[in-house]
Amino acid sequence: MTRRPAAFPRWPGWAGLGAAIALTAPSCTPPPERAQAGPAAAPTLAQTLPLGSRATYQVTDSVRIEADGERVRFTTEAAYSALVRMRFRSAADSLLVDASLTEFEGSLVNPTTGAVHATLADIDGEWTATVDRRGRVTPIELPALSDAFRAVVGTEDLLRTLFLPLPDAPAGVGAQWVDTLRTTDEGARTRQTATHIVSTRVAERAEAAGRTVLILESVIETELEAVSRAETDEPSTQVLRGTIRRRAEWDAGLRRLVRYRATGRLSGQLEVEGLGPVPLSADVMREVVGR
Repeated sequence: MTRRPAAFPRWPGWAGLGAAIALTAPSCTPPPERAQAGPAAAPTLAQTLPLGSRATYQVTDSVRIEADGERVRFTTEAAYSALVRMRFRSAADSLLVDASLTEFEGSLVNPTTGAVHATLADIDGEWTATVDRRGRVTPIELPALSDAFRAVVGTEDLLRTLFLPLPDAPAGVGAQWVDTLRTTDEGARTRQTATHIVSTRVAERAEAAGRTVLILESVIETELEAVSRAETDEPSTQVLRGTIRRRAEWDAGLRRLVRYRATGRLSGQLEVEGLGPVPLSADVMREVVGR
């Protein structure tokens, strides 16, 4: 008989944009003058009050994790689609952001707990947070979320997907900066941690209809760990490591994200008492599109 570990959790904040409890300040290496595109001055790349003080994004997220051991084999899949509406207000050196969902569908298929589905009915209230000029999010208030929503998405991850780590400095083509993000999500049965080292560069600059759009390419070195403990199941530790690549568009005039797509493949192992290490692999994808 195949033994199964405690419930396999939904990985938090896999793309380096997830629920962060502590973030280190990014370092920015300005590009040489010759690296800037044309004679135009490099725009300051910082999260300030967006034009119009409102934004709407469509978020699509999916992860598929496979375990392939001699005695343990299973597949866990999670996916969701959400429409997020945000309002921005100035607050000292940062922004106040209120966010709500007007559309949401998500699911998690886990070999030990079965299928979990979540809809708008699983959310009561709004997210409120501050966002500083570097794009770092500090939660103030969270909506009431059902266990199903937390299993599919997590608690703070959804809002954080909409902000990029920025250098708060002039950034022409060739500019580079590095951010380290550490995340923690602890529940009754699991403790999940993640470390993301995000290396970003300005790859292109485009001018169209009076707008300046910067193309930001990021390489995200990721390590995720989840420790599960339950009264009736074997304790388990799951670790995944790998590289995620993200390509984003930033509108310097609107002062906000236009869109991005991030994809990656991670690998690691699951350790369950009495079973030894079980190889794991994961394919992840997230897409955010402004409306």
